[in-house]
Amino acid sequence: MDQICSESPLVFRDVTVVDAEGGAEVAEPNFRPDEKMTVSAEAVCFGLGGSGGSATIDLSADLSIENTSGQVLGEQKDLFELSAPAQAGARDFSMRLSFGVPYLRPGEYKAIYTVRDQNSDKSGSFEVPFSVGLPAGAGEAAQ
Repeated sequence: MDQICSESPLVFRDVTVVDAEGGAEVAEPNFRPDEKMTVSAEAVCFGLGGSGGSATIDLSADLSIENTSGQVLGEQKDLFELSAPAQAGARDFSMRLSFGVPYLRPGEYKAIYTVRDQNSDKSGSFEVPFSVGLPAGAGEAAQ
């Protein structure tokens, strides 16, 4: 398994939008601006820093938001920094990445995560579609 992972790129599986509190999968990822969006993903075949009992998993991630035509509406480099002790022989790592949904026009978007392994030259990416609705209180009639 070590040889397979050393030759494999950094990949992600079980990518889902989850409830920030309980971790349950969100069936329809619809958010209002400034609501927290949490994505769960499992990284596979990363490098390990250190050795033995002091081995670590070290990842950093960028986030960009695109509209349906591929226009980048915002991006942040190194928004997420993850470091954790590694279990012996670990080749998968579950992570949760959360951000406040930006103030965007109601519509469909995608969050694109680019993850870099700090213990190797590997990197990989995954994307998550989501939609944005009106801000809280918007569209209510003034009284």
